[in-house]
Amino acid sequence: MPNEEIPEMSGQAQQAQPPKESVPIIEDAVLEKHLLLRGFVTRKHIQEARAIQEKRRSEGAETTLGEALLEKHFVTITQLKRLKAETESEGDDEPYPEIKGYEIIKKIRKGGMGTVYKARQISMDRVVALKILASELTDDETYVKRFLIEAKAVGKLNHENIVAGYDAGSHNGVYFFAMEYINGETILEIMRREKIVAVPFALNVAYQTSKALEHAAKHRIIHRDIKPGNIMINHHGTIKLCDLGFAKISSIDLLTKKGTTLGTPYYMSPEQCRGLPDIDTRSDIYSLGATLYHMLVGKVPFSGKTASEILKKHLTDSLVIPQERRAEMSEYLCHIIEKMMAKNREDRYENPTELLAELEPVIARYQSPKILMIHPSGHSGAEDLALLIATGAYEQGGKIEIVKAEDVKAEDLRQAGAIIIGSVDATSYVPMDIQGALEIMERFPEDMKGKLAAAFVAHEQGNLSSNAAQQMQIIVERMLNMGMMLRGSFTGVLGGQMFLEDPESSEGEKCRKIGCDMSSMLIYLTAGKQTMHRVPEPATSSIQEN
Repeated sequence: MPNEEIPEMSGQAQQAQPPKESVPIIEDAVLEKHLLLRGFVTRKHIQEARAIQEKRRSEGAETTLGEALLEKHFVTITQLKRLKAETESEGDDEPYPEIKGYEIIKKIRKGGMGTVYKARQISMDRVVALKILASELTDDETYVKRFLIEAKAVGKLNHENIVAGYDAGSHNGVYFFAMEYINGETILEIMRREKIVAVPFALNVAYQTSKALEHAAKHRIIHRDIKPGNIMINHHGTIKLCDLGFAKISSIDLLTKKGTTLGTPYYMSPEQCRGLPDIDTRSDIYSLGATLYHMLVGKVPFSGKTASEILKKHLTDSLVIPQERRAEMSEYLCHIIEKMMAKNREDRYENPTELLAELEPVIARYQSPKILMIHPSGHSGAEDLALLIATGAYEQGGKIEIVKAEDVKAEDLRQAGAIIIGSVDATSYVPMDIQGALEIMERFPEDMKGKLAAAFVAHEQGNLSSNAAQQMQIIVERMLNMGMMLRGSFTGVLGGQMFLEDPESSEGEKCRKIGCDMSSMLIYLTAGKQTMHRVPEPATSSIQEN
């Protein structure tokens, strides 16, 4: 029974817990409800897990309820994955709202103010994200205003780093807002997986978000809720600033009154904490500084057991210098963060343009040539793996371009600093379009010398691993003969990948690691931190282990 004491689990649950990237993300309230309903845990177990969450929060770190329950061995990873699938399935059974001109495809997520769906805008024949205001809020004028403010604010903006707004209105009493559909994930989701992100990636996020704030400031729009959950990155590495629901347009604040606060306590500026009416773009700069701090350090700048305690610390407590928590951060980068988060807004950057000017020289240190990833045409498995490898590269701060082998151009190959080649085939022979790309490279071998190289093989379910190994061997030999540099082993940068069923599996993580390793090595090379040496050709048996 749910309220009875049950012993701690043994067997699987008592084994070493899985890495955080494999823990399914389920909203705490939803998870608690379903675990108790199914009798998997007791209320005492929930209380103990909540205590762990509070302890971590007071230390400046975030832990989900699922992670805390796993840590206490109250649930297994298998139970969480099943619950994730079941709750998503249950949510899909809910009837979709009918909005004239739109065909809803699936539910993306549900939040406090409403639900976001993936939908098709029929008139334009394009996929959009359709935000629907919760039915219980439609009678509340304040929430309707806030909902429409977001649509109005987004509609005024046209920038590659801000989610585009397409349409807004109401149909049969249902308020909706259609916007650009982002095929990617939030920075918060990446941070939950990585905890501490790579410095170049964090800088890239801050830089592109600053570009978004610069554009918004020109239109006299202040976001007022900059945080990791409101910043997304797509599969091309482009940052998208989302959720302008708290936005203040011009000098008129349509929602707040003097003495009230809006925003997220962990990232709020001191003037927001005080509820001052004259908030300007420097408040967004402070929140972005707090977000950058969290990305780089793995902890929020100020933490506490209650929201009021956190707000007070923003007002009175000194910021722990980021370098004290992560030694690899440069003093100049720490200076930028400290200036972004100055208590007195007069001491901060006056505007995003000023901030961008200081970020650019720091980012330049980590800039590297793009990685060109070539995958065979017509193989969905290779495309899936390529996207995962690209995700790993983006998280490390690398620039990557995914191209089908049949579309490869000689100039692309010459300009790339690193080249990754993928191959899929049921035989031991490399696909014809991949062979064509290799032949282009071999026509100008001098331009290939010194380039960083890697190869991955994605073979369909049921194919023999020996076929993948032979394809890998052929590709690697031809790359070495061109004087290209190969790093790692066939369990590292190079990898023969099995059919991918779950991007969150160990195979998916291995793919992300390939991209991460390639990107970090390319950054080290271009920053002059180390010299690359060609490694001996690995034995075929090593390939087959994968």
